[in-house]
Amino acid sequence: RRIYAIRRMDKHRPPLYRVVWGGAFFYCGPSPSRWAAQNKVPSPVMRPAMQKLHLVFGGRVTDPQTLEFANLDEIDLVGIYNNFADAEEAWRGRAQRTVDDAEMKYVVVHLHKLLQPE
Repeated sequence: RRIYAIRRMDKHRPPLYRVVWGGAFFYCGPSPSRWAAQNKVPSPVMRPAMQKLHLVFGGRVTDPQTLEFANLDEIDLVGIYNNFADAEEAWRGRAQRTVDDAEMKYVVVHLHKLLQPE
């Protein structure tokens, strides 16, 4: 009978052992709840959700296939929104007003990804 300890990268999880007995093997270890109680594993800290800001703006573009705006002085800043659903609603409202003009384009920018890239 041979016993191999399997190393885990997360120190907050119980150790796992592979037991080889003859040609068969199985895994064993302490129950996670018992191990956590014995080793004083800290409970995960609940942090408030990060505010996810979104910017909605638009204007006339030089080519409908790109995002190169023709005149930066005439860009329509719709607003900054706290969540994507509100930003999408504002974007949809403005974009549908100009549906007949192919050179008008509105976009939603995820500011939270620019402020805290992952």
